[in-house]
Amino acid sequence: MLDIKKLTLTEAEESFCMYKLHMKGSFKTKLYDLFWLADTVNKQKLITAFPYIEICKQYAEEEGYWEDLKLRWNYNYPDNIIYE
Repeated sequence: MLDIKKLTLTEAEESFCMYKLHMKGSFKTKLYDLFWLADTVNKQKLITAFPYIEICKQYAEEEGYWEDLKLRWNYNYPDNIIYE
């Protein structure tokens, strides 16, 4: 039996998935882009100022996180599948 609670997404995860699908065109998108350009110290400063972008760090560093997030996104939004 499927545990629906394990398939839920946080607001930050939904926003990040929309960013990955190029569905966002906002301030958050620019922050995500800035995060990838920043050095380690400035990445931490960005996370401190904007906690929801910590998802970028999880995406980059936590093994299996992106695969799990894609699974949950694709389950909740079957019309906007993430394939990468």
